[in-house]
Amino acid sequence: MQRAKLFSSRNDLLDLTFVSKSLHDFHRLFAETGFDMDESMPLLGCKKLFQHLWHQSPVTLFFVVFWSDCILVRLLSLLRLRRLRVVLWIQGSLPDESFMRHRSRLRRTILMAGEFVSLLSCTVAMVVSSEEADLLCTRYGSWVRSRVVVLPNLVWADALPKDAAQAAAKALGQRVTFAYVGSVGVWQNFDVMLALYAAIDAALRQRGRQSTLRVVVPASHRGLAERIVQQHGLPERPELLSCQPAGIAAALVGVDLGFLLRDDSIVNQVASPLKLRDYLRAGVRVVASGKIGVLRDVPELESSGLVLRVSWADLESNLALVAERLCTEILRRCAEPFPWEVLTESFTCEAWMSATGVGDALRRRLAAD
Repeated sequence: MQRAKLFSSRNDLLDLTFVSKSLHDFHRLFAETGFDMDESMPLLGCKKLFQHLWHQSPVTLFFVVFWSDCILVRLLSLLRLRRLRVVLWIQGSLPDESFMRHRSRLRRTILMAGEFVSLLSCTVAMVVSSEEADLLCTRYGSWVRSRVVVLPNLVWADALPKDAAQAAAKALGQRVTFAYVGSVGVWQNFDVMLALYAAIDAALRQRGRQSTLRVVVPASHRGLAERIVQQHGLPERPELLSCQPAGIAAALVGVDLGFLLRDDSIVNQVASPLKLRDYLRAGVRVVASGKIGVLRDVPELESSGLVLRVSWADLESNLALVAERLCTEILRRCAEPFPWEVLTESFTCEAWMSATGVGDALRRRLAAD
C-alpha cells in the first residue's frame, strides 16, 4: 500500500482543516485505489516536502489545495525523477472570485494562466460541482474532462452524519430560529439575508409566531457584521457569535433554518458552499437562492424539503412576496420530521461512488499517470 500526504505552502487554516477532514471521509475511496492515508492526515510544509522528495519515502501521492503548490510538487518530482501523483483540490473559481473582489482583469488573467498550468501538472483535479467541471472544460479545452472528478462538499464517510446521531427530533415551537453562517464577503449577500429575514419575521408575526436570528461569523468579520446589523434596524437584535470551523455544529444547536443566499454570478454557479454541509449535518433546513452549482448535482435536497429554494431575480424584484411564500413553506416543512434518510442514502462515500463512478475514474487516473 502506497502512502499519501496533504501539502500546502500556505497557512490557510480554514481550507486545510476542511480538506484534512474531507480526505479522512474519503479514506475508503482512496484505499480502493491502492493508497493509504494517515488517520490524522498531517500537513506537510515546504521543508518536509523537500525531505520527502530528496530521500527515499513511501509517499507517492500528494493532495494540494492551491494551484501554485500543484506546479511546485510536479516540478520537484521531475527534478528528482520520482514518480509522484498530485491530486489538486479546486474549491470554486479563484480567478472569478479575485475579479469580484478587485475588479482587475490582469489579476484574473494571471490566475487563469496558473490554473491552466496546474491542470496540466496534476494527475486528478477534484472539483465540487458539475458546473465547475463544465467551466474548466469551456475555458481550457475538452482534455480537462479526463482529469476531473466531481466530489461535492456534501459527501461523508459515515453511514449516518455524526451530528445526526445525536440530534433528537424536535417539534417547531412558537419561535422559529434562523441562522446565518459565513463571512460578510460581497458574494455572501449578507445585506440581502438581513432584509429577507426581516420580511420573513414580519410575515411570521402576522401568523402569531416569533423568530430569532443567530449570526455566526469569523472573529475578523464580527465588527463589520455588527455595523451592518445596526443599519438594518431589526425589531429584535440578532444573536452574534464567532467561532472556529470546529465550533459551528455547536453554534447551530436549536436552529430550524439556515440562510444560503447567492446571486447568479459564475462564482456561485460553480460553488458547493461548506455552510450547506454544516447546516445539513446539524439537522438544519436551508433557505437558498441563486444558481448554486451543487444543487444541480443533488436535486434530492430540494425535492425532500431539505433546501427551500427561491429565485434571485424574485428576491431583487419583490422581497415581500418571496418572504410571504417562504413563510408558508417554512411552517409546512418544519412541521415534518427532518429527512435524515436522504442524507444517509445519497451522500455517503459509497453511495456517491456507486452513483457517479468517481471511484473508477480515480483508479484510472492514478494508474495512468
